[in-house]
Amino acid sequence: FIEPSGTGHSCYVIGFDHYRRQMRTFKIERIQDLELTGEKFDLPPNWSAREHLRGKWGIAGGPEVEIRVRFSKKVAARVKESVWHETQTLVDELDGTVLFSVRVAGMMEITPWLLSWGDEAEILSPPGLRSQFAEIARRQAANYGAFPVQTDGSQTTTNENVASASRRRSRRGRFRQSGDIS
Repeated sequence: FIEPSGTGHSCYVIGFDHYRRQMRTFKIERIQDLELTGEKFDLPPNWSAREHLRGKWGIAGGPEVEIRVRFSKKVAARVKESVWHETQTLVDELDGTVLFSVRVAGMMEITPWLLSWGDEAEILSPPGLRSQFAEIARRQAANYGAFPVQTDGSQTTTNENVASASRRRSRRGRFRQSGDIS
């Protein structure tokens, strides 16, 4: 089954893997060797590409997980104007933010999409993804010199952005404690 699509940056082939004895997805750019055998292959009787891809953010799969994100009011309209995934739900908050929930099979492809929203998106759950994004934010801040620098065993603030980010976090924290996000 081959269906090139202009929606991504790559083309994939969905086919039967004789080694693993199952239908799999292969990235065309990674195929190193190809041999035409002349053998015919019939799709399994009830197999469908739509079902094979169901729940995935893109082409890659994985364990199913529910992701919850709060988008800032600055980007809320943009988030709401598109159907990003068949399982998405959107809830408008009183402060103009929007809560986005989605159930996806695998996080590999949704992660870069979430990162593309920068600080306009706050991961609420799952906790592991929230921690992963917090670590990414720390590393990015360090890349731009906006992170406390360790000197002689004590932390020294080298950039006003750290203090300003801390003030923003504390305001958001008060909202989360008093607001209903369920």
